[in-house]
Amino acid sequence: MSGNKVYTHNYFGVGGMLQYSPFEKWVYSVNGLVGETFGANISVPTVPSIPGALGGSPLYKFGASVDCEFAKSLHANAGFDYTGFKYGASGPLNVAHEPDSTTAYTTVKIGIGYAF
Repeated sequence: MSGNKVYTHNYFGVGGMLQYSPFEKWVYSVNGLVGETFGANISVPTVPSIPGALGGSPLYKFGASVDCEFAKSLHANAGFDYTGFKYGASGPLNVAHEPDSTTAYTTVKIGIGYAF
């Protein structure tokens, strides 16, 4: 694993969720968050890192899901989540120079739930 770069950051944001149940036993949900990354950093073995070297950027999250109760206390659900953000170019003092980059994650979820 030597030589691997590790990217980290923190973020804050404001978000919300809407849920709608058009039929008995069915719930549709959408959610979203808009925020900002801060303290973005890159760690490279044998190279000193500079906290916050990659700057901050807008961060976006949104998702949607559906839940269905198919038996008393048993639910099936499915959904997806998307997260997107950028890292800025590392500063001139950072030995491991990095260009601007964009990251996007999409997660697909399916599951069974038990309500008690």
